[in-house]
Amino acid sequence: YRESISYYVINQTRFWDRLILSLGYRIESYDLKNLYANDSNRVVTNAQESFQREKSASQWSVGFVYDRELGSNLYYKHARLYRFPQFDDIVNFGIGFPPSFDPPFFPLDPEEGTLDEVGIRHWFTRNIYASATYYELDMDNEILFGSDLNGNFRNNNVRDVSHAGLELEALIRFTPRWTLQGNYTRQSIIVRSNFRPDFPGQTTEDKWLWQNPADLANLTLSYENKEWGFSALIAGHYVGSQYRTNDPFNESEPLEPAKWGDIAFSQSFFDGLGTLYFGIKNFTDRQYALLGTRSSPSPFFPPAVPLAWYPNEGRTYYMGMKSEMDFNRMRMPTTDDLTRMNRRLYG
Repeated sequence: YRESISYYVINQTRFWDRLILSLGYRIESYDLKNLYANDSNRVVTNAQESFQREKSASQWSVGFVYDRELGSNLYYKHARLYRFPQFDDIVNFGIGFPPSFDPPFFPLDPEEGTLDEVGIRHWFTRNIYASATYYELDMDNEILFGSDLNGNFRNNNVRDVSHAGLELEALIRFTPRWTLQGNYTRQSIIVRSNFRPDFPGQTTEDKWLWQNPADLANLTLSYENKEWGFSALIAGHYVGSQYRTNDPFNESEPLEPAKWGDIAFSQSFFDGLGTLYFGIKNFTDRQYALLGTRSSPSPFFPPAVPLAWYPNEGRTYYMGMKSEMDFNRMRMPTTDDLTRMNRRLYG
């Protein structure tokens, strides 16, 4: 029951084989039907039959290439971003006690913000490169979970959310078969407004957004032997500490950092038509929590004990077989094929 239509205009031009300029513009209309509009037990006005929104945005970027073969690539990008709310963003899962499902939807405006990004990637040799990207994303409006003016916990349009981060990435190919690749992100995500006016004396202004760790890192060592059809990799992952859901004032104890590792192997047969693979997810068997929550303080209920969930598995083994169909080898024989076979058999 969702209808949308989009128009995109994108152009990229290269000047003097060094300077790259790209321009883009898009417009999108969005119509989400009210699934309760045909319920005979409800009275739905024409204005409630659907949620219609329309947004448009433009972007441009400038890039500069030092050397097409090696050397550095520099770029700067400026864009206006937006995202329409999804069904699970606006649906009413029940408010109050006993829970009420009226209204069935909470109308939300689309997310919208301005992105400024600058990056550089430098190839030291054909097998070694490093890149760095810095970005600032100022959201005029972002969809976040909290309480509305009536004290109901639901998604709201939150004004002035500041995102900033630095992303680092590097690759080293020691040999044609051994490759080391890693990335690291350091970010800051702060609310610049108070969207919880139902708690006097407390403010969300300049608070850290929950479910957003400050640090993320990945490191992978891979091996690939094309002659044997064999490949293997070992990877390590790290997610830094983060605040808990329903903790907009950063009062509860945050989650502990999470670390885990993965390992995988694969062997191909019949010139790549079949592949047998095996792996172990979280072979370190770390019991790490990537999701935690707490009940917000209330004058009616005491604060609940902070809880942590472990949504990812412990040590998990998996294996399987993949195959590909080569239709060139499987095609029906032609007259020439049959004639050639006949000559081979009978001369």
